[in-house]
Amino acid sequence: MSQPKKEHGPKGRKRPSKLDPYKHKIDAMMEKGTFNCVVILERLQAIGYTGGITIIKDYVKPHRPPKNTPAVQRYETEPDKRAQMDWGISHYIDEKGNIHKTPTFVMLLGNSRRKYVEFTKRCDRYTLLRCMVNSFEYFGGVPDTVLTDRMKTVLDGIESGKPI
Repeated sequence: MSQPKKEHGPKGRKRPSKLDPYKHKIDAMMEKGTFNCVVILERLQAIGYTGGITIIKDYVKPHRPPKNTPAVQRYETEPDKRAQMDWGISHYIDEKGNIHKTPTFVMLLGNSRRKYVEFTKRCDRYTLLRCMVNSFEYFGGVPDTVLTDRMKTVLDGIESGKPI
């Protein structure tokens, strides 16, 4: 006959933690807004704590407030006011399985987020101007302002820290 299996409970008694005498100090620090475990460790070591940081991290973690991601205000423009352009690199695989890179021109309208993308063979100034004209034809007009970063195809140079 088979006997029912006994579930084994924890053996022995629970050992006190090195952190137990200091938990009230940690709680007080957390109430004041200190959740940095390195700072907590240093303060506890100053009053005689001999344990490590991992046990402190394990204790603090459930009490730590959730991280708030800062709200980002979108930069909106009126229709036909602004566009943004830049060069990028696109990758493609040919029929033989080889990976190639190709320069890619992108213009994005500020208000509608409509996007124009053109794959090119080079990133020179003449190609940029051709891509800009093509994008204006695609959008059906020219925005008042076109924003760029410090694209080499737009700048003549930098003088006194300012673009020319």
